[in-house]
Amino acid sequence: SHLESGAFQLQKTRLALNQLVLDVFAEIGMGDRYCSLQIPLELYINTDRLLLRRVIWNILSNVVKYTPNTSTVSLTAQKKDGGVEMICSDTGPGVSDESIECLSLPFWRFEHSRSKETGGWGLGLSFVKQVINAHEGRFNIEHNYPQGLLLRLWLPD
Repeated sequence: SHLESGAFQLQKTRLALNQLVLDVFAEIGMGDRYCSLQIPLELYINTDRLLLRRVIWNILSNVVKYTPNTSTVSLTAQKKDGGVEMICSDTGPGVSDESIECLSLPFWRFEHSRSKETGGWGLGLSFVKQVINAHEGRFNIEHNYPQGLLLRLWLPD
């Protein structure tokens, strides 16, 4: 709610994106998924470290929750249009066109029955969108044809 109201002050610092992503990968544990990480070592970004870490954690934890252990996950980042673009894609089951529009709405869940396996309140991708907006960035969720999802984030630098 602080992000949404504009009352939250971003604490921006310059950080190495590669190391931040590696730390989150190690914390979450991606199971048997094949993970491709393509983030240049020299790629730095001026951002709120704690919030961006939480964004990456939310995205990757959704991959772990909603894709089979045999899925392929790709996370790339590059300089683009005066900022940094990150793309996370997976080869999971994906969602319908109607559902893709709702994924970043607060309290909306693709799997409406909460269980011990998936848990959560449906706030993760809503939080991601709010953080990216607070940074004056862009966030899109797309189909990753032939299957899965693709999340595209762009943050100004």
